[in-house]
Amino acid sequence: MSNEFNDMQFIRKRLGRIMYCAINGYYRTVFNNDKVVNKAFLDIIKETYKALTVLNKYIEEIGVESNA
Repeated sequence: MSNEFNDMQFIRKRLGRIMYCAINGYYRTVFNNDKVVNKAFLDIIKETYKALTVLNKYIEEIGVESNA
């Protein structure tokens, strides 16, 4: 279980970095009129947030099972 938990923590860290970069990219392009680029960054942020939400729930379940 510990190895799987460590893998999930690693994935969560990488998803956090992806979200950080996407938010930074969106912030840099928000004042441009390039709506396609802005939409792309928003889609990346949205999908990364969904993945992080699912992953965090899974990590909580693993933590509860390993502590039981």
